[in-house]
Amino acid sequence: MINSSLCRSGSVVEHVLGKNGVTGPIPVFGSRPIVDYLLPTIYNLAMVRDSDIEQFPDKFGVVDNLVRKATHGKNVWMSANRLDQKLSRQLVGRMPHALYPQGEAALAAYEITKKYQEASGDDKTAYGMILDNLYVVKDLVFMTASPHYRSMWTRDAWFTAMYTDSNSLKRRLVTQLGLWQRPNGQVPTEVYFIPPSRLIKHYRDDESGLIWNIMALETGAATEEQLVKGQRYIDSHVDRNGHYISPAGTRRSILDALEFPRPSRIAYVAGLYAYETILAAENGFGSLESAQRAADSYRELASQTPEGYLPLSDTLKWVDQMAFYGEYLSLTKGYGLLRPQIVRNTRDVVEKWRMREGGLGLATEKGEVPSSEWFLDDYQRKRWFLFEHTLDTVCELHQIINGSYRQKTVDDLISSDWREYRDAPPQKRWQLWNVNILKQQQDVKTLLMV
Repeated sequence: MINSSLCRSGSVVEHVLGKNGVTGPIPVFGSRPIVDYLLPTIYNLAMVRDSDIEQFPDKFGVVDNLVRKATHGKNVWMSANRLDQKLSRQLVGRMPHALYPQGEAALAAYEITKKYQEASGDDKTAYGMILDNLYVVKDLVFMTASPHYRSMWTRDAWFTAMYTDSNSLKRRLVTQLGLWQRPNGQVPTEVYFIPPSRLIKHYRDDESGLIWNIMALETGAATEEQLVKGQRYIDSHVDRNGHYISPAGTRRSILDALEFPRPSRIAYVAGLYAYETILAAENGFGSLESAQRAADSYRELASQTPEGYLPLSDTLKWVDQMAFYGEYLSLTKGYGLLRPQIVRNTRDVVEKWRMREGGLGLATEKGEVPSSEWFLDDYQRKRWFLFEHTLDTVCELHQIINGSYRQKTVDDLISSDWREYRDAPPQKRWQLWNVNILKQQQDVKTLLMV
């Protein structure tokens, strides 16, 4: 059973679900600990002269100069791992006060490196992924989805911040994205890095606004004006029936390469919307009626399939395991949005094609791999560990399966060296959002007291 001490009563949740509802940047300088954790003595000190320090008294000028020399002027952005290779502990010892990052970038990196030092086993590997995927642009630290990318995606940073269990890290993420919030309340989907200091923000009509509002409401890191604008942007997508409608086309959800033929109610997005409206109502930025209608809209999608499973959307009746992410979030707060039968029905359908195909993130209603014609990039038709684990986590919390299914996904992920799928090209090796799987592992232990 879910730990009842985590459940809330007499709240918006009870109103929505009823009393019988489902319960169910330079990240390394200025602090000796950071230096100790991150900087091996690799850099060639012969390249650094006292005149360099005198010529570049500005704290970022020094580092920029060193990086230019180390990379022959080709790159001036660096991951934490690359900085390890280019700068030495001895060098920082010579200039203990010369290199201080602005803002809170150093603190963000410090929290992650401290977790890494304390971790062991697979957790240590996961935090190593985070360190390798930290990129420095000016005075900001970004968490990229993969070493292959030169961009930070809002959803990937969210998944990663949840894994770190750092509320202050999420607060910084909310604050920075809030600075880039448009007048209509929209926040960027992704931010691209152009060396040495240029950022290009892309605004997509996807779930990033919901994610930002969720983080903002959970942390209290946004201003009232920002939250009002954010909620207004979300509400602009809701039709008269209380359904969150995403536009047609690509870049509409985590399946960003999938092209929706027409405006759609996407289950993954609907689940986030249902979860967000409850938070908004509890914090005075939304109504009880909106929260009720959002939860009903999420559940109602299952009535559109003969087998009663939760489909990818109202326009594509495929099975999408990530559609249960809103349910997972709700269960971590001690309540569920979906009836157990919906979860069970979806699990039954998934098992049919999982046995035949060996594991997929999504499949057509016939249990087949979707045609590549639906996608901009073929990779999204492959295996997605986070998708599988999310459904299995929800099933276990609903007491439909035991932990062996969930553990198999974790074992497969680790045995594949954290690759998203086994036939991945080298540049796709590590996908940072997979650390959220270990967060789900922790949540199951807490909620089921196992």
